[in-house]
Formats: sequence, C-alpha cells, structure tokens
Amino acid sequence: TRVGGELPKQYRSLRGKPLLWHTLSRIESSPAVKAIILVVHPEDRALCRDRVLGGEGFAKLRQLVDGGAERFESVRAGLQAAGEGDEIVVVHDAVRPFVSEALIHRVIAAAERYDAAIAAVPAIDTIKEVEEGVVVRTPPRSRMWCAQTPQAFRRDLLAAAYSGLAPGEGATDEAGLIE
Repeated sequence: TRVGGELPKQYRSLRGKPLLWHTLSRIESSPAVKAIILVVHPEDRALCRDRVLGGEGFAKLRQLVDGGAERFESVRAGLQAAGEGDEIVVVHDAVRPFVSEALIHRVIAAAERYDAAIAAVPAIDTIKEVEEGVVVRTPPRSRMWCAQTPQAFRRDLLAAAYSGLAPGEGATDEAGLIE
C-alpha cells in the first residue's frame, strides 16, 4: 500500500525476477531452514504461482497459505499451517530479499536459546513520542532499535501469544505479541 501502484511490491522486478523470488531463494538456500510456508494474499495466489513459483522448484516450499488483511492475520495463518514438529518458526517479510545466511542462522540459534529473537538495527533518526499531535518525550536514541525480519520464535510460544489476542486486537510484529 505504501509503495503505491497496481502491482504489489513483492512481485516487482529486481534483476529480471520478482522481489519475492529473490527472498525465497535466499531462504531456500539456508541449511538452517527446513521448510517454507509461503503466505500470500488470496487474490495474489495465481500471480505468485505464475511469476514466482512457476517452474522454479523451491524444494523447501511445504505449503502456500492464504493470508489476511493485516500482517498479524497472515502470520497467524502461516503459524496454523506449521506442524507440531516445527519447533522454531521464522517470520520473514517477502520484500527483504537481501537477508544473509548468517543472519538467518543467528536469529534461529538465538530463538533456540532464548525462545524468541529478532533482527534489528540501531535507530539512526531521533525518535519522538507524540500524543494528539504534541511531542511529549524524546527517548534516548542509544536505546532505540528498529525491528526487522527475520523474527524467530518457539512455535508453542508464538501460538500462545496469538491465542491470547482479543477480537480486533493485533500487533505490528510478532515480537510485540510476545512482549
């Protein structure tokens, strides 16, 4: 939505392939990843099959799942498709194609040790907390981090966080639910 245009950004071309293809290729090549559950908007299912999956043979792709209107609904759908044997689940944005094997490995290893882990970078900009259009606080930038993906969790921990959501409640990322 933020990018605009008729074609969702994950299907836009980068070096002749959709962004999502590049992302899947990186995840597919990671020895730390055992299976992929790809969550797509229901209206994009054919587009995804034609532009991204057609003939590419992503061997780790276990299932294509319909997502929801919001991120948390899509992640919940993917989580529900995960099996009991999927001890650690990793959530990654389709439009972050430059994820490294090292980062994937570190996030999974940290989740195995601490139950949950996220990729994040230190905030560069000064952050302002605002209420009703008025700045009420400037938190110390040295303590601010920008959450990214991949985010990894013990499946049962993330499932419990989702089961505790009240109707109409959501989160901008899974780490927020865990918090």
